[in-house]
Amino acid sequence: MAQTHHAAILVTKLTRGIALLPALAQRRPDLRWQLCSTVAQGVFDICAGGFALAVVDADHAEPDFDVMLRQVMRSSPSTRLLIHADDPRSPSHADIASCGWIEFVNTKALLDALGELECMQRR
Repeated sequence: MAQTHHAAILVTKLTRGIALLPALAQRRPDLRWQLCSTVAQGVFDICAGGFALAVVDADHAEPDFDVMLRQVMRSSPSTRLLIHADDPRSPSHADIASCGWIEFVNTKALLDALGELECMQRR
């Protein structure tokens, strides 16, 4: 029997993605992971659909990042959006943190958050 794989995307800088992607793939091997190194392209790809999960690095964000995330929510509501940052409480992330519908975690807690997502999806 063939195993069903769903697509997931990691949006972050290339160097950070190369370091993070193997851990994400190990934590969530049920997902077919893709790396995108620019936020604008990542948002475009996510809005096009087909992703079960999008993990986006807020430390790599561009101006109007919160507006881009709202577009993802409108265009692809079935995609789970998980945003991470080294310090989510930083004033530079205030716009993102104020979006109550976004799952926003510390980068160190990212793998735990993915495990929690997996458990919730199995219920």
